[in-house]
Amino acid sequence: MVELHVQDGVAWLTLKRSEARNALNSALIQGFADHLNDLRTRKDVRVIVTRGEGPSFCAGSDLRELAPLSPAEAAASEREVAKALSILDTLPQPTIAMMHGHALGGGLGLAIYHDFRIAAKDTIISMPEVALGWTPPWGIGRLMDIVGNAKTRWLLLTSSPITGAHAAE
Repeated sequence: MVELHVQDGVAWLTLKRSEARNALNSALIQGFADHLNDLRTRKDVRVIVTRGEGPSFCAGSDLRELAPLSPAEAAASEREVAKALSILDTLPQPTIAMMHGHALGGGLGLAIYHDFRIAAKDTIISMPEVALGWTPPWGIGRLMDIVGNAKTRWLLLTSSPITGAHAAE
């Protein structure tokens, strides 16, 4: 679900669930965390780049996987995502998220836990889960750190998507 390729000091992590727009399911999250743990100690890796295969960077949480879960199981699933993002956040190498297509909900959360984000102009960035009454527990504070309180509130209160070109503003 996550492919690792290292070349010339760059570790390329590719999310490989293009049929699901690289939605985050438990297997993808575990594979991502496993690769990050391996990369932490590699001396031949100077930078880590995460990208998505196919038409999207990451369309967020896999709703098909989450739908049948009990509240306790859903909370456990969120903790696994938070653990993976914590690993990403503490790597010694700089990290870059290369966004294209969709960076929605958890996909946006994944991107904002990288040190740097690059978005194609036509990338669609949004937190659609907020309109459904769910606020991601591990992404809001980080988003506020990056874009500020007012812009985060606008994204949350309107649930309006923005493009990669607009995100640069």
